[in-house]
Amino acid sequence: MRGQILITGLLAMLMGAAVADDHLRSAEDIRQCSRQNFPQETAVQAFNLRSFDALGSERNLIGKLSWQRNKEGLSDINICFSGPPKFRGSCYLVEEKAEQDDIHVYLPALQRVKRVLGSATSESLLGTDISYEDLKQLHGIAAGGSVARQEDGRLGERAVYVIEGRPAASSESPYTRVLSYVDKTSCMPLQVDFYTVGDVHRKRLSVAHETLEQEDGRWWVRNLVIEDMRDSTRTEIEFGKAEYDAKIASRVFSKRSFYLLN
Repeated sequence: MRGQILITGLLAMLMGAAVADDHLRSAEDIRQCSRQNFPQETAVQAFNLRSFDALGSERNLIGKLSWQRNKEGLSDINICFSGPPKFRGSCYLVEEKAEQDDIHVYLPALQRVKRVLGSATSESLLGTDISYEDLKQLHGIAAGGSVARQEDGRLGERAVYVIEGRPAASSESPYTRVLSYVDKTSCMPLQVDFYTVGDVHRKRLSVAHETLEQEDGRWWVRNLVIEDMRDSTRTEIEFGKAEYDAKIASRVFSKRSFYLLN
């Protein structure tokens, strides 16, 4: 009986310590936990995208996302669309920087590479509800700007950290603040709310927790939805299985050749 009481007491102490440690986690700790879901070096994922306008009309796009960790420990991202024919060959190259990201786009109709500057970084990808700035939230709370932990919450049955981010002025972000609801189990954002000037709720990125999958100790998103509250539009993305740390040709992340289909 004494042994049972001792074990019960020890478990209670351990649970209490875990709760205390959880409360001590800073917003930066949670951001780093989220970013640990990134692969060590590279990742490749195919995706299907369905975009719906305010009248319910649907448009489908397919493509591939390639990611690598660059020399500064930040992200390089290549997004290329392979269908439908109208958009085949449209590609985006993003080099994440500490202050302001370097973004280039290639559209077949222009037959040239164009650098995206300033507030244009928030423009949508091929008329969808998604901008590059929104995509930065997929694998973790975006770097840059300030973050602060808010009171914890719940999304359905899941306990979540609530993190408020405020983009750096140098980023020329259209958002004044971003609220991320980060799953305590996986450190993956399950919901991200984007607010513009006047604290207007402009967009919501959401992930159903049952669509999260884990591989080799890392979590990744299988499905997500981005809603535009102002325009009453919606974009759904379904990702294929992620291929981690495979060798990717250097041309995929080169400004001179990123748009060549790979």
